[in-house]
Amino acid sequence: MVGSLLKKAGGGMERAQPFNEAMIVGHKVRGYGAFGFRKRDQDVGNAFNERLKGVVGWADHLTLV
Repeated sequence: MVGSLLKKAGGGMERAQPFNEAMIVGHKVRGYGAFGFRKRDQDVGNAFNERLKGVVGWADHLTLV
């Protein structure tokens, strides 16, 4: 699936390597979300990740997902 999406995109993107499926209670799960940032916008990605650390795993986050 990822390979066909990359072909349709026509370049400028790459597959995340290595990539491991998300695990919940020992079972692989799908349906997870992701955010992507251009390589030249690494400062934006870093700032986003710092803010995300303050949200993921909190009760409000668990309620939403």
